[in-house]
Amino acid sequence: MAAASTATCDFTAVQGELAVVTDILTVAGHSGINTTQKFTNAQSNSVTVTSSDAPSTATVTPGLAGTDAGCATVRYSVDVHNSSGADETLSLSALTEGSGTGYGDITKVLGSVLGTTCGVTGSGKGTLSTSTGAGALPQNIAPGGDYTCQFAGQFCSALDQNSCISQTVSVSATMNGDEGVNDPVTVTVNTLTAKECFTAAP
Repeated sequence: MAAASTATCDFTAVQGELAVVTDILTVAGHSGINTTQKFTNAQSNSVTVTSSDAPSTATVTPGLAGTDAGCATVRYSVDVHNSSGADETLSLSALTEGSGTGYGDITKVLGSVLGTTCGVTGSGKGTLSTSTGAGALPQNIAPGGDYTCQFAGQFCSALDQNSCISQTVSVSATMNGDEGVNDPVTVTVNTLTAKECFTAAP
């Protein structure tokens, strides 16, 4: 070191929390001309370091262990088509889901039926209140004509091996021919199976 110059250094040491440690540093040197000539007036200084409580942190991570059951709200469409001959106007008076789902009368918001436009004048009911009603019942359907509506049904079930739930629905229509109650109508009832599958994302 040149005369009157300064040199600095630093070091790192591990110190426990909530501790007080006094560090004492002693400096000695030798002649730059004769390295065997050591100074006898070594200098010392000290500093006291107080450590504080280290921050306490933790991490909680949720994970999917499995889904045992699930629910789905499905919006079903219903189409009643008059496939009769040219002179047979049909009268539709009721729409009922009767496959054991518990929906029952799909013109009413009740139980698992959360919304409907079936048998409704004006705006739909329940969750389908922003849709237009299909018209009140009874409703006359001309030959080749249709009465279409929608209803929202909720079902819950245990998941299958593919993490899916499913439900089969069939809607029955109460109808008469143009001769009234003494003019029965042969109605073909179709079924639909709704299937919903579940996935999880982190």
